[in-house]
Parts: sequence; C-alpha cells; structure tokens
Amino acid sequence: MISLDTNILARYLLNDTPSQAIIAQQLLEREPFTVPITVFLELAWVLESLGSTRGEILAMSAGCSEFKTFDKALVKAAKRLATIPAASFP
Repeated sequence: MISLDTNILARYLLNDTPSQAIIAQQLLEREPFTVPITVFLELAWVLESLGSTRGEILAMSAGCSEFKTFDKALVKAAKRLATIPAASFP
C-alpha cells in the first residue's frame, strides 16, 4: 500500500496540470493507497484557498459511487438536489 501526498490528490481533483492529472488518476486506479489525515487537511485548505465551495468539492466526486461527510448541511443540500454521487454520513 502506498501513502499519497496532497499534490497527487490536488492534481487529480483540479486537473490544473493535465499531464500530472493523468498520472495521478492512473496511480489511484491501480494501487491500494492510504491518505494521512494531515494530507486531507492540507487538501481542504488548498481547495478552499482556491475558492472551492463544498458543492464544488462534491461535484469533483462525480464518477464515485458514494460521497461520505460529517457535514449535515451538505448532506441535506445534496439530498434536496439529488446529486450523483449521493452524499451521506459514514
């Protein structure tokens, strides 16, 4: 199992450097991985500093089967909007 850095996840989600986004996607699809909590925290900071909203972060999860969050307001909004993937509590 590999451990991922913020840069891998950011390139995948933002696709701001397409060549790196492709490599990140390939890595995520072929290798079992773990993400340290500090990487999640840094990724959230990066996304928010770029102006991403919770809805945009949910939209970045398109193609996934589920979106898990502790954010009650986000779950409620996602249900109201029938988002895909659906947002729910863990």
